[in-house]
Amino acid sequence: MATTSRVPASFILDSAIIPKASMNVGLEICKACEAVAGVGSCDGAQKISGLWRIYPTSVEARRDLIVSGVELGGQAITVLGQNPFLVRGLGEIPTTKLLIGNIPISVAESEIIETFSTRTVSHYAYVKIGKAD
Repeated sequence: MATTSRVPASFILDSAIIPKASMNVGLEICKACEAVAGVGSCDGAQKISGLWRIYPTSVEARRDLIVSGVELGGQAITVLGQNPFLVRGLGEIPTTKLLIGNIPISVAESEIIETFSTRTVSHYAYVKIGKAD
C-alpha cells in the first residue's frame, strides 16, 4: 500500500449517522474505516459543524472507503470524496477567524469595518459585531 505525504480527506455527513447511546462516534468511524480499508488506514476523524472529516493514511485507503462506504452501528454509511458543502469549482478556502476585544461600545460598526478594509484585512467576507459574553 503506497502512502502519500498528503492524502485528501474524505467525508461523512453527520445527519447520516444515528448514534447509539454512549457511542463515541469519532472512534467508531475510525474503527469502521479500518474494517474496510485495513488496520492503520485511518489517522482520525474530526467533526466540523454537520460534517465528519475522515483522514485516511493512503490514497488506496481513501479509494476503498469511497467505493465501499462503511458500516456504523449496523447502518450503511456513504463516504464522500468531496466536501458536499463546497461550491463547485472553488475548492476549500482557508479562513481565519479574528476576535477583537476591548473596543468601547461607543465605536460605530462602520468605523471598525473601515479600519479592516483600509489597514489590516485585505479581504473579508463577513464581519459580525457583537458584545462578548
